[in-house]
Amino acid sequence: MIDTHSPPSVSPEAQQLADAMRKAAEGDWSAPLPHAASPDISLLCHAFSALAAGLQQKEIRRKAEEETRRLAAVSLLHDLRVPLTTILGYTEALEIHLAAAPEKRSAYLAAIKLRAGDLASLIDELSAAERGIPRDASPPAASAALIGDFFRAEQERLHREQVSVHLCVDETLTLPVSRLDLQRILTNLLTNTMKYRVHPSSAVTITCRKEETAIVLSYHDDGPGVPPDALPHLFQAGYRTPDAARRPGSGLGLHIITEIAGRSRGVVSAANDHGLTITLTFPMTGGLSC
Repeated sequence: MIDTHSPPSVSPEAQQLADAMRKAAEGDWSAPLPHAASPDISLLCHAFSALAAGLQQKEIRRKAEEETRRLAAVSLLHDLRVPLTTILGYTEALEIHLAAAPEKRSAYLAAIKLRAGDLASLIDELSAAERGIPRDASPPAASAALIGDFFRAEQERLHREQVSVHLCVDETLTLPVSRLDLQRILTNLLTNTMKYRVHPSSAVTITCRKEETAIVLSYHDDGPGVPPDALPHLFQAGYRTPDAARRPGSGLGLHIITEIAGRSRGVVSAANDHGLTITLTFPMTGGLSC
């Protein structure tokens, strides 16, 4: 029987190249190639190196795309609980206040309907993200007036959690994010306020204004703030301050806000100022009004 694994007539350089190919087939691209060889072997080495480089780059892109899809799915899963919590809260309120005034019942039912629609939209986005379908690059812009609508719809939760909200919003402005994404921003900020506060009640101030060529959305609470050395890391996926690590959470809320803002070239920053201030700055474009 002829030994096809290592024929005696094969040169050491050819054998070295064959060994490198076998290891590459197993996922190991580190095997060295012959440095000095005949023209034929050198040509094959160059071709193999080009093939290896192309396949490695393709694998890097595949992993990056897979990680992008994973993070998108995780962020949507993170936010699914928000409309669900609101729906449960208003359902409970309806059960408790069965004899409440008709206008209050109507307001509760409207809030449930709104958040149920948000839940359905998030599930649709989650399904698309898992299938690798890209998001709409130009979602419908949201009026700043929706900020007030959001907090009015959350009034039952705000009352229950003892959160007072002061709005200073120019409602003529338009933000370059969708209504659902604006709600995701506000929800994650509000959730963090309640999660990390040290007192039983909270005061929140939200402003939305035009500053030269930008629209600035600012959210401030009267909580404990964060350690100064944590400020540069707040928006990293999964990052949690040492104090936050003792509380339930994933460290995704602020990262999600950064991802949403970044799709419209927005910039997010944080500062300690008798509490924590989160600022989103969006550049003015032709699609924005004031």
